[in-house]
Amino acid sequence: MRSYGVVYRRNCMLKELRDYSSSWMIKGLMIVLASTFILWGSGRISGCNEDVAAKVNGEVISMANFHVIADQQLNLYREQMRLYFKKDLTAADEESYRKIVFTNLIDEIILKQKAAELKVPISSTETKESIKELPYFQNEEGAFDYEKYINIVRSYFRKTPEAFEQEKYEDLRVSRLEWIVKNSVLLGTEDKEFETTFKKEKIKLGFIALDPTSFEDRVTVDPAKVKQFFKEHTSFFTTPTGQTPNFDSIADEVSKSYKKDEAKKYAKNTGKELLAECMNSKKIETIQKAAKKNNLTVENTDYLGRNPSGYIPKIGTDFETMKDLFMLSKENPCMNEIKEISGKHYLIWLIDKKEDAPQEENDTYFGKNYVETRKKDSFFTSYKKNLEKHATVKKYMYQDNEKT
Repeated sequence: MRSYGVVYRRNCMLKELRDYSSSWMIKGLMIVLASTFILWGSGRISGCNEDVAAKVNGEVISMANFHVIADQQLNLYREQMRLYFKKDLTAADEESYRKIVFTNLIDEIILKQKAAELKVPISSTETKESIKELPYFQNEEGAFDYEKYINIVRSYFRKTPEAFEQEKYEDLRVSRLEWIVKNSVLLGTEDKEFETTFKKEKIKLGFIALDPTSFEDRVTVDPAKVKQFFKEHTSFFTTPTGQTPNFDSIADEVSKSYKKDEAKKYAKNTGKELLAECMNSKKIETIQKAAKKNNLTVENTDYLGRNPSGYIPKIGTDFETMKDLFMLSKENPCMNEIKEISGKHYLIWLIDKKEDAPQEENDTYFGKNYVETRKKDSFFTSYKKNLEKHATVKKYMYQDNEKT
């Protein structure tokens, strides 16, 4: 979670974004903001003794805590999608989003633990001032209202003021750790990268979305293989108390897990076969024929340009993929790997590329800051992945992504 000066500025920015919500680029940014709120703005509800959802280096995430946080963030995301995209979430969308919340909650705890280990300094004054800056604790004149603060903390967050302040102290620590890590990277904008990144280009893409759930009906459930799957993934079915249930008592659950696992492999392998066709022929017609043979749908995007959010219409948000897309050419139109975005596998290729408007005077300034911000974000992402790699995480839900 970030410092509350940042949260306050973010609320102001949300208002500005709503004023200019007709821009597709702003809509993309809203998606990033919505996903950012999951990691940094959720808050944790304490005091629950329900079943365990996960353990992170021994620290427990209760099932009750997870569902409260997931529900809060899902409601926010649902509102954003309706407001900016006029779209309702499907049951599959909501389940996919809950998985993201779950993963981000684990990442948040890992960062919190690292900040505590490094003893990142935050004073009690900073904590109190950051809380006073939150607009929902202020009166109509914009001043901090202590009575309003107490009521909201107890009724909405369901915490004592002391517990709430301790949590905000930990959040500020994480925010400062992020700032320290990002500003430790050495910046030096390469001319070639700068030129490539900020050419005023527009691209149109073709893609095939390989959703593992759509491959489940292609999986043949072999009882012998299901039992073998259970033996190889016993830890997935272990209860929070450490007990391993008898196979016969959870055979249906194991069978469903096996089917989902095989469907993922099926989707990924199909994507690899299509990718090979694309890389070998470099012709769109070949991909279209291969897709038809596999009963898959080929879709196209409208023309799109680079944007800071990394949002790719009809596909999702992935900054590195956005960057790679603009390296495609008529000679090499296919992405050289299958991209996994929001639980789906994507084969993407270039249909057309064209120059857009000439560069504006402020492009150089914007471009330099854009590249530097991306480098800092990339460095921090690598830092987080390294922490996750060395963390001991035991999951009792969404176990197909278990990290140990």
